[in-house]
Amino acid sequence: MRGENNTMKSKNTSKGITLVAIVITIIVLMILAIVSIKLSRSSGMIEKAERTAIKYQESKEIEEIKLAIEQVKVKKLKTTIEKEELQKEIDLNMGLNWGKVYYYYDGFLVSIIKSNRKYKINSDMEVSLINIEIIEDKNPGDITTGINGEELTGKDEKSPYEIWCIEDLLEWSNNYKKYSSSFIKLCTNLDFKSEVSYGNAEQKEYGDLNKDGEEQILIKELNSGIGFTPINDFSGVFDGNKHKISNIYINSPKQYVGLISTVYSSSIIKNLEVSGEIKLTSDNNIQHNSIGGIVGKGNGIIENCINDCNIKYKKGEIYGVGGIAGYYNGKINKCINKGRIEAYGVAGGICGTGDTTIINSINLGAVTGTGSLSGILGGNYWSGKANIYNSINIGDIVNSGKTIYDVSGGIYGYEANNMSEIQVFNCVNCGKIEANWSKGAIIAIIRLDESKTVARNCFYQEGKSGNQTKIATSYSIEYIKSQEFLGELNNFIYNEDGIDKSEWCKWKSESDGYPMVDFDN
Repeated sequence: MRGENNTMKSKNTSKGITLVAIVITIIVLMILAIVSIKLSRSSGMIEKAERTAIKYQESKEIEEIKLAIEQVKVKKLKTTIEKEELQKEIDLNMGLNWGKVYYYYDGFLVSIIKSNRKYKINSDMEVSLINIEIIEDKNPGDITTGINGEELTGKDEKSPYEIWCIEDLLEWSNNYKKYSSSFIKLCTNLDFKSEVSYGNAEQKEYGDLNKDGEEQILIKELNSGIGFTPINDFSGVFDGNKHKISNIYINSPKQYVGLISTVYSSSIIKNLEVSGEIKLTSDNNIQHNSIGGIVGKGNGIIENCINDCNIKYKKGEIYGVGGIAGYYNGKINKCINKGRIEAYGVAGGICGTGDTTIINSINLGAVTGTGSLSGILGGNYWSGKANIYNSINIGDIVNSGKTIYDVSGGIYGYEANNMSEIQVFNCVNCGKIEANWSKGAIIAIIRLDESKTVARNCFYQEGKSGNQTKIATSYSIEYIKSQEFLGELNNFIYNEDGIDKSEWCKWKSESDGYPMVDFDN
């Protein structure tokens, strides 16, 4: 009995200790929870205080810049000011190491040295905070040396030549033969109207680049006259590295015009976006001109590129005008045109003309003028084969010409040679199509030999252009923006019909409801 009593006492004691431990644990957890809540609130208050302090600092910096602007206006008795005048006033008010002034678009940019914040001053002298990175290239104009001084070979993608500033682009343009078969990489965003994209925007060492008879500072030379001279004869690899070249200005008298005027079959241009203005001003005596946002003429591969340049050509016999390429015999994949195209000849939102294959591409820009105009490929003027797969046009195609050669097509224009073979598969047109002579929702003119013009699974928005029910299906805009329509497009990709669709992307809905090619799938 005594042993049993001892056992019972031991069990009761154990239970008591366990209960005490549980209670203590609960109390500790409650204390930790309370502390955590207080710390969380405290942390939130600290963050709020920090944000308030930053906002105050920003407002003070903006006020200092505005004061300097007004002081220059009062002292100089004028509303427009020069960069040197603004820099001098900031130095007088705030000290020599407070901020640095740069040319930026039609105004200025002020970089505050201590806070590392940047402020944009627009043409109306309004000041606003801007998020921009300033990278100083210690070797501007030398693409064979990396940003950290390392030697680059340009022989492969492991050691490509590097472009960090506008002077590096000029080096490539001026000495294109030296880099014709090289691997070249764009390492940062560049803006021709921003001084921060130059090693020294105010130098005059390059002379009269724009051929206007006057030597100005570099940033002004490249934004007037003939502007930037296109890069010639490239057969290597140019990787834009998902960066953008903004505000490029090209007003060239060359036969072939683009960021790169001519490329060859081994060339690859990828991951690049350009914006600005490109014009071809060739003489009437030069025939077969071509102009594009990325490439003027050539073959090879162009992929993952975006053109946001407005492209214009009015003079002479034009061979091809395109948002991505003018005349191109290679492959264009996953490309977008946003720019407005004005042309008199053969023009397409993506490509002007050529025996080309266009896949997964999107045209958002308007195409206007005369000749053979379209949203994707303007036309094919030689015997060969042109393929347009899995692409969409949303831009308006408006032809003002009045001859039998002035036609408009949503996806494709027409070809002058009956030997050509044309395939248009899984394409959509939602753009307005206008022409005085002939227009087609998908193809401007279908030849008498219809066997050489093949369209499959193509669609167009009803009411936007002339009917073309023989080769395509008309749908309401409501249906085109539906999930059911996406299913029609995506199902065709997975159909086994003997067509190589290994590179075709799936379709998705954009925020505005339109179907778009999903470059990531």
